[in-house]
Amino acid sequence: MRVLLLLSLLALCHGAPRDVCSDTNCARPSCSCFSTAIPGGLDVKDVPQMVMLTYDDAISQLLYDDYYSKNMFNRQNPNGCNISATFFTTHEYNDYHMTYQMYRQGHEIALHSIT
Repeated sequence: MRVLLLLSLLALCHGAPRDVCSDTNCARPSCSCFSTAIPGGLDVKDVPQMVMLTYDDAISQLLYDDYYSKNMFNRQNPNGCNISATFFTTHEYNDYHMTYQMYRQGHEIALHSIT
């Protein structure tokens, strides 16, 4: 039985070698090879950086005071716009008035379930 298990594991571990990605077997837009090069010939200083700020669960005054006001307000993107976040809220313990205020400030309000 041990021999059969060992042979099964060896068969699963051994796979076909990966094809080398090149311009001949991979062409845009349906394929692109992995690379650490910056696309489009951009200079490093011109490459945009993306940061997604998200919060999970109910919006409340306590969270507003402890997290939201300290992390988001009085901060701006390089273009001068205020930063924004996506709030994945639940119905339970959620302050809907505050949720509406966050929406009016330009934040995205999304939902998730409780299971």
